[in-house]
Amino acid sequence: MRLGLRGKLALALGVVGVAATGGSLLAVERYLLAETRTRLVEEVRRAHDAYVATYEERMARRQAEAQVVAEEPRLKAVARTAEIDEATLEDVMHEMRQSANAELFALLDPDARVLGDVSEPALGKQLARSAGMAEAQRNGRAAVVWTIGGQVFDVVLQVLRFGTEEVGVLVTGYRLDDRALAAARRQLGAEVVVLAGDRLVGAALAGPSPPDLGPSLGRAPDGISELRLGNERFVAAISPHPRAAGAPVRLAVLRSLDVAYAGHASVRRTLLLIGGLALAGALAIAVLLSRNLTRRLEALSHATVALRRGDSSAEVPVTGSDEVALLGAAFNEMTRELERSRRVLIDKETLEREMAIARRIQTALLPASVEVEGYRIAGRMLPAAEVGGDFYDVLCCKDGSLWLAIGDVTSHGVTPGLIMMMAQSSLSTLTAHDPGMRPAAVLEVLNRVLYANVHDRLNDDNYMTLTLLRSDAPGRFAFAGAHLDIAVRRAATGVVDFLPTPGAWTGVLPEIYPDLLLEGTLSLELGDLMVLFTDGLTEAQARDGRLFGNEGVAQALSGAPATPGDACMALFEAVCAHMEKQDDDITVLALERTR
Repeated sequence: MRLGLRGKLALALGVVGVAATGGSLLAVERYLLAETRTRLVEEVRRAHDAYVATYEERMARRQAEAQVVAEEPRLKAVARTAEIDEATLEDVMHEMRQSANAELFALLDPDARVLGDVSEPALGKQLARSAGMAEAQRNGRAAVVWTIGGQVFDVVLQVLRFGTEEVGVLVTGYRLDDRALAAARRQLGAEVVVLAGDRLVGAALAGPSPPDLGPSLGRAPDGISELRLGNERFVAAISPHPRAAGAPVRLAVLRSLDVAYAGHASVRRTLLLIGGLALAGALAIAVLLSRNLTRRLEALSHATVALRRGDSSAEVPVTGSDEVALLGAAFNEMTRELERSRRVLIDKETLEREMAIARRIQTALLPASVEVEGYRIAGRMLPAAEVGGDFYDVLCCKDGSLWLAIGDVTSHGVTPGLIMMMAQSSLSTLTAHDPGMRPAAVLEVLNRVLYANVHDRLNDDNYMTLTLLRSDAPGRFAFAGAHLDIAVRRAATGVVDFLPTPGAWTGVLPEIYPDLLLEGTLSLELGDLMVLFTDGLTEAQARDGRLFGNEGVAQALSGAPATPGDACMALFEAVCAHMEKQDDDITVLALERTR
């Protein structure tokens, strides 16, 4: 049977159609599978890095929490007092452990011998050679991973100090188990497994755990690898767990390769359907469909290549309503979502860098320790966000005068951190150059410097509420500036007085008018306590809208705290019990005259 031109053309088109359809399907399939595996490897790597970053943030937060617990006066007292009875020690430690919500909680002496242990499970009698102990004794604190009784714990070691004396080491630990990993899985969108050797410690998986999960991951090398767990293939990023400190604890972050590959079944079905219709239809329709399909697939392929090269703005024109159009629309939506995710990631990284810079600036500004002859001084700051806008300082000059400063920048972030650094540097320079200057004169010069730098150079409108105090004789202070009232608790009567500071804000205008450069004076007798605070304390609101106010300050101080540190603690405990939520930074600086 001889074929006519129509038959030959139909046969040729059929062969071409079959070859083109089969070849296109194979090429797209291989391309998508390769792209899927590459994307999955990158997602697993990012998820692993995100877990490490999140874990380090969690450990840093737990170190900060352990430092707060370590500053508890009762804990220092039981660590320092050799005659403390065991029942009292356990009661105090049980209470501290419950407040810290920790599974491990132990108190060691400076030689790492156990003074008290209310851990579950118990740590043992001798911890001097435990991982991180040497670092904690050297640096004041350490965060490590321990394996105890077949379980893995995140452990924070915090040195306890009584003044400059090292009185012990606080050990707090939190179990690294399925519950902790489940939270990480929800955040990362990937399966997370922690191993001790080849033994499964904790896992957060999308489905049931394969029986060979521990041994299979235990044999896998560190790095990115593809492995089979049960009947499913996975891409895994395996590494020693952060802060494992030599312990055989490993971290595995996994994503299912089979699940990712299964998403291409609809694409394959669509291409086969289009190919079948092209071969079964009329020649003209077949040519049109083939041309249309080829053109749109080429556009999708080019856009995919552009996307792979980093052009997240690549899109394909979407015409019609068939499966290829749906695929193009899905691709366009994917590229837009990738661009949004990229911008969010850039904004997040920028914000994190700014917050890290601001935190370092703020930490550098605060005095590390305060020791002044004739006085006991303590200060504490509780930011409402990661970086606060409050500021306080204590300066001792060569002529024997003492300077105190407390202030509040009108916002938060890097710029307020720079303003705080300008204020601290200028104040230190002025008082060091001329210790005999009056507070009003220092405030006048400081206002000019801050206004010029902030408004003229930074093009910013932030300013400060700042109060300066200078003492050139025991118990006698002169003050200037505008902030909140100064609270003074008189030792003789127990009464708390409030002195107003009716001065001017700093950095609002180029010059402070002379009639606003007001100075006040106050005198402290032996045992009198002076407390400076920012408006985050007095403006803290209860659920019913009541402010903490000066009344709350007076009530907290009327309990006659033993030391300025106790006064700070009493104020913070009272305001935390009063307010529904913290909306502003809270800073307290307390001074007691001792002679």
